[in-house]
Amino acid sequence: PATAARAELPVPPESPLFPSALGVQLSTWVSEGVSHATLELHPSELGPIEVRIAVTDGRTQIDLSSDVA
Repeated sequence: PATAARAELPVPPESPLFPSALGVQLSTWVSEGVSHATLELHPSELGPIEVRIAVTDGRTQIDLSSDVA
């Protein structure tokens, strides 16, 4: 597969602006035809979270990982 697209959202998930920032990033990837991507989030109470997204044959798989249990 091609190299995954990467992005980091500067807006924390607890912000009311987060849903629109996430929507803009996902829309950008869809319009660019990206099928594998990694998104880094930084919620203040949890630390960094990595979201991996893969779209294959019309199916979407999303995996979340964090260094904090």
